Amino acid sequence: MPAKSQKPEDQRHAPPRLDGVVNTVRLARSGPYAFDVVANAEDCVVAARFLGIRSLEGLRLKGKLVPLADDVWRAEGRLTAVAVQDCVVTLEPVEQKIDEQVRRLYLPEDGDDEGGLPTGEIDLDMEQDDDPDTYATEIDLGALALEAVALALDSYPRADGAALTSSQAAPPGAEPLTDDSLKPFAKLEALRAKMAGGET
Repeated sequence: MPAKSQKPEDQRHAPPRLDGVVNTVRLARSGPYAFDVVANAEDCVVAARFLGIRSLEGLRLKGKLVPLADDVWRAEGRLTAVAVQDCVVTLEPVEQKIDEQVRRLYLPEDGDDEGGLPTGEIDLDMEQDDDPDTYATEIDLGALALEAVALALDSYPRADGAALTSSQAAPPGAEPLTDDSLKPFAKLEALRAKMAGGET
């Protein structure tokens, strides 16, 4: 039986397909590869809908892919965008200017025989490099830009003068977990699950 076509309502929250796919087979290993991922107006509308925010403008990720060892690449770039969300207290629009450095390590899917890092010397910065992503022959820098925006969004946007109370709880002697401490991990996992669910 032919596959069912996706209904419009199923596509409402699908992730945008930004023009940022790089085929690493064609890249030289002698030096960095410069990239510039710029979302057009339509892409920004789809991205805002996917992220559940009012609007998104000027989404851009500019940087370079740096070859490390055995098809290992590090993406380094600057992410800029302007996001508008609802205030969690008053529901007024709250604008957030995003300007952040982005780093992501990419490992080949096969790796080595033991499933670990590829052989060869790799310059890792454990404080700055996120958990690595794997790839076959292509690295999707558009997906990286979208993930970076999602992580940069304020979890609790507030209009000027709007107050938000919070509570914390923890066992005796333990440091209480805060929203800020959990934000990057929870948001990244939720986004990746959402993007996986939006694939056709």
